[in-house]
Amino acid sequence: MLPHPESVLRDAIPVDLAAGLALSSTPGADRGTRLALALMRHMVQPVILMDPDGRVTQLNPAAQSLLMPGEPGRFGPGGRFWWQLWPHADGLALRGALAEAAGGETVRVTLDCRRAVASTAVLVPIEDAGGGVAKVMCLLRAR
Repeated sequence: MLPHPESVLRDAIPVDLAAGLALSSTPGADRGTRLALALMRHMVQPVILMDPDGRVTQLNPAAQSLLMPGEPGRFGPGGRFWWQLWPHADGLALRGALAEAAGGETVRVTLDCRRAVASTAVLVPIEDAGGGVAKVMCLLRAR
């Protein structure tokens, strides 16, 4: 059984940083989504924020440098899906993990890639005020 999403996020960032995060006033975003954006901007490890269908909406600087080396700041999600970022990984496993996260579960999946360092991804559902999953946050860690 995986830890609760709040403990994953709490354990991933320093306490003093978590207490001092400024929530942006992103138009149309609820508090949960704003908190996720604030967290990912300050995290050192690579973080990807996506819609529940897997469409990538944000990458933090660490994720940009990992996934798009030599192209800093050039990432525009432009309709790309999460599983498209790892073309050599098991796409069915990635889609299955995303479906579980979109259903409200925190999921850990291994990204074994031929041309990249294998990583562990933890998919954390971000709920809206009504309890539905508004976003899925992916926290990456090299193995």
